[in-house]
Amino acid sequence: MGIGKVWVYAEADGEDPDKPHTSTLELLTKAREIGDTVEAVYIGSNADTLAGALGEHGATKVHAVERGDALSGVVGAAVLARLVESEQPDLVLFAQTYDGRDAVGRLSAKLDRPVLTNGTAMTVEGDTVKVQSSIFGGTTLVDTEFKSDKPWLAAIRPKSFAAEPGGGSAAEVVKVDGVDTGRAGEAKVLEADAGSGAPRRTSRSWSSWPRCSAARRGHPAPSSMPVGCRMRSRSVRRARPSSRSCTSRSGSPARRSTSSA
Repeated sequence: MGIGKVWVYAEADGEDPDKPHTSTLELLTKAREIGDTVEAVYIGSNADTLAGALGEHGATKVHAVERGDALSGVVGAAVLARLVESEQPDLVLFAQTYDGRDAVGRLSAKLDRPVLTNGTAMTVEGDTVKVQSSIFGGTTLVDTEFKSDKPWLAAIRPKSFAAEPGGGSAAEVVKVDGVDTGRAGEAKVLEADAGSGAPRRTSRSWSSWPRCSAARRGHPAPSSMPVGCRMRSRSVRRARPSSRSCTSRSGSPARRSTSSA
């Protein structure tokens, strides 16, 4: 028996918006494995176009909302916070992408729930869900178990699971209207890099930066900073050497530890 209801925060591919992001299909495949009911939440106007691929990978329903000019993470957190009260999902999965991290961070604050991030594997035993992550350069694997109230929130690194179609039909698209994003909804992306969708800093983007010296200890100006502006140097305090080693010997298997959230 798996988890009752698993939701996936779905995203479109950056290069082809009419296709789901590969990480979304990976999460749906895993959700199909561990959940009795799998649904998706999508922020965008083309949910009907993505419904076929989302349904083929396990989603039976897509809760869709148009974001307008607002940031997708802002709208995503707002609609999820509203829907979880009525729909009551047990687990919500996010890809460890720019928009996924933005949405899950905002949702965590709205719901007052912890988030398990950088997940690379998941295990389910009855009603117990553990998310695995690696630390210390991959030498130690940590299994963290959810102990908080539902819904549980987890952010999974892309390519942690294989995306495999399950032969399902197109998912039902349910439009969600009237989402209140508050003041955060006033934030806008004025310009983006072609192809990536990532905000690009322009001269206006740096208007709030304090003026700095044209030359400071001879450090070159970073390419992302305004021309003629140098980076200020700061002294760095060296950490004392620790008597405990954090890494395993070469060739030895990674250690495993457990925690709870």
